[in-house]
Amino acid sequence: SVSAGEEAEKRAFTAEDLWKVQRLGSLKLSPDGRLAAVVVTKYCIDENKGAGDIWLVNTDGTGSRRFTTGETSESSPAWSPEGKRLAFTAKRDGEKPQLQIIPLGGGEAEELTDMPLGVSSPRWLPDGKRIVFVSPVLPGYEEDLDGMKKEIEKRKDSKVSAKVTENVFYRYWDHWLTDGYVNHLFVIDVETKEVTDLMTGWDRLTGASGLSYDVSPDGGEIAFSAFRYGEPYDSLTTDIYLIDVQSPGKPKNLTARNPANDFSPYYTPDGKYILYGAQKIVGFYGDRVRLVRYDRKTHGKKLLTETFDRSPSGWVTDEKAKTIYFNAGDRAMGSLFSVRIGGGEVKEIYRSGFNNSIGVTKNNRLVFLHQDNAQPYAVYSIKTGGGGLKKLTDFNEELLSGIEWGEMEDVWFKGAEGEDVQM
Repeated sequence: SVSAGEEAEKRAFTAEDLWKVQRLGSLKLSPDGRLAAVVVTKYCIDENKGAGDIWLVNTDGTGSRRFTTGETSESSPAWSPEGKRLAFTAKRDGEKPQLQIIPLGGGEAEELTDMPLGVSSPRWLPDGKRIVFVSPVLPGYEEDLDGMKKEIEKRKDSKVSAKVTENVFYRYWDHWLTDGYVNHLFVIDVETKEVTDLMTGWDRLTGASGLSYDVSPDGGEIAFSAFRYGEPYDSLTTDIYLIDVQSPGKPKNLTARNPANDFSPYYTPDGKYILYGAQKIVGFYGDRVRLVRYDRKTHGKKLLTETFDRSPSGWVTDEKAKTIYFNAGDRAMGSLFSVRIGGGEVKEIYRSGFNNSIGVTKNNRLVFLHQDNAQPYAVYSIKTGGGGLKKLTDFNEELLSGIEWGEMEDVWFKGAEGEDVQM
């Protein structure tokens, strides 16, 4: 019970409180499912900037510990196949984030790359000897990184600030797309630090906000999504492309028959399927997303959620690839759902607030990020069938315990032509 005096101590949420909130993101489960690496970002109102550190969270609920302590931001944690090393990106000595690697037992991080425009989205290959990552390039300079650096410096020193383009797609939120940079996939040998461009000659943008890709379980193939057409980008349709890691040539278009968008490829752990999202209406970003299963052996495709009137995202499967788990916007929430790999009824697992970054443990639990209107993202877990909800982190508990939150209600009313409307 709460006394009247304790109630009186509650106060409104302020802008200063918002600055103090620690933000969680980039959740990645270890191969054995016992640890979740998550980036925790703190902000400084005086310096007007934030810095992120990687924390390791025990998925059994027994606590967490700070893993990186650098003065700069760390992001994009990626577990090695044996679970004893962690790769991530960080700005150490320069302006651009580079690929770092550190043993799980601790020690100094080793910087592996010196890419002119930085590194993002690292993923280990199954051999544990190589790491795939994304880096922007100037087409034509893929084999001459020193030449690219000189060209970048030349552009930086230029007095001309005007943007000139014939392209329809020339800006995305806060950054221009007129500089000619294109995201490529690279692979680096961890021991020799030799870097190989897997997309030499590719001159097309790979989407509005980066490059979405996945590596096959045997490490031989990579699937990524990119625009179907290049300049002048009067069509922004995306497709799924495949490249051979050992002999990368021209990427193969997997989804050319669908005139609308295909995106976010995911290999099932058994290597049998690629799951991806597809839309049907050309040029309409808000069209409903369908989850598609592509059979890598027979090349057959099956719609798994055609009767599900929601848009799945963030799909993953359990280790045996029997069940697919995903989140979807539903009645002003971001709920968790499941569907069998063969299709069938979509089942709701958890509906409250917003949930994403799903991982599946070996003991049949989902680990994910959850937030609602009175709590920023925290790490939670739940049984794959629903129930047994656990909160695994409490980074903001002390700050938010004294706040008096407004009440949220789920309300239905009659709209046009008597249709039910939810708010």
